[in-house]
Amino acid sequence: MLLLTRRALALLILLALASHSVRGESVELLVNGSFTNGVQGWKVWGIVYPGVGAELYARSRIPAGIAQTVEIPDFSSDMSLSYRVTTVFHSFAGFPFLDISVTAYKFDETTVLLYSKKYYSDSTSVTKSYDVTVDLKEKLSQGRESLKRIKVMLEASFEDTHVLMQSTVYVHRVSLLMVRSPPPVITTTQNITITSTEAMTVTQTIVQRAPVMPIELASVLMLVTVLAAGTVVGVATYIYSKRRVAKR
Repeated sequence: MLLLTRRALALLILLALASHSVRGESVELLVNGSFTNGVQGWKVWGIVYPGVGAELYARSRIPAGIAQTVEIPDFSSDMSLSYRVTTVFHSFAGFPFLDISVTAYKFDETTVLLYSKKYYSDSTSVTKSYDVTVDLKEKLSQGRESLKRIKVMLEASFEDTHVLMQSTVYVHRVSLLMVRSPPPVITTTQNITITSTEAMTVTQTIVQRAPVMPIELASVLMLVTVLAAGTVVGVATYIYSKRRVAKR
């Protein structure tokens, strides 16, 4: 019975220590991706106005677009792109389209196309909306250590530049969300000694993999409480078992 109590206590201690494990933190890489501050933070070309998000007015010879480049020292492979756009293609003439792309640049200036999508006009509707989320992990899983920067671009234009037409694209939201890698881990050994009034010593060794980080006060209190409760239960069980044997 006492052995079972010691095992339960060790399990509780492991659970308390495991509470310090840190999951990756989600980080938004784009600035002003909701366009609440107009087109601030974005590179702009052609006819672009702040309005319902960013409003791109493309003409047959004048494409309109926005782009933003992100450069950080530690890209993670756990990254996703999401966006919500509305296209207004008034005619098939000139084959209007919206091109969305995400390009990664390595330190040697070679490029990797992480995502590319073109939306064309069709015969079913003049106005169409798209709300898309794309996982970029597969393309980023190899060679992310050599990435220098990532560029997100949205451009409205025409395949045929000889016609005099105009199309409109409303970019409501663009997000490039990255989950940071968890901090490095080390292997530590903690010795926990529980002593009863009968001079019985129980030593439990726990090998734990845990992030290198300070233990917060709340977790320390929880660990002390678990240890105290385990000690009381163990001692009480041991004394009770001794009394039962003595009565017999």
